[in-house]
Amino acid sequence: MDRGSNIEATKEFDKALELDPNDAYAHYQRGRALFEQGENDDAVTEFTSAVENDRNLINNVLFEAAKFHKNNKNELATEIVDKILEINSTNPDAQEAKKKIQQNSQSPDSGSQESGKVS
Repeated sequence: MDRGSNIEATKEFDKALELDPNDAYAHYQRGRALFEQGENDDAVTEFTSAVENDRNLINNVLFEAAKFHKNNKNELATEIVDKILEINSTNPDAQEAKKKIQQNSQSPDSGSQESGKVS
């Protein structure tokens, strides 16, 4: 999807959320569109709103956290995973994701990771 399509999608999800502010799927999809636009902080907010409103989206949101992690945005990935663990502290996928992020953050190659730069 190109940037223009993502902006249009974001507007459509805004409309859906005006009608139902607790629509977890709309929060999730809006977060995906914002991520593609580079609006990372707003994307994190939408992803956390999605899992707050529907625990069934946890695995979807963990996938999005993995994208942040892959793009060396470990602080944002951690924020998402921590929110999931607040909601469900025994979720094994979230626990594993947290370990992977922490291990990567401690590796010698992780110097630019918190700066948000993609390597």
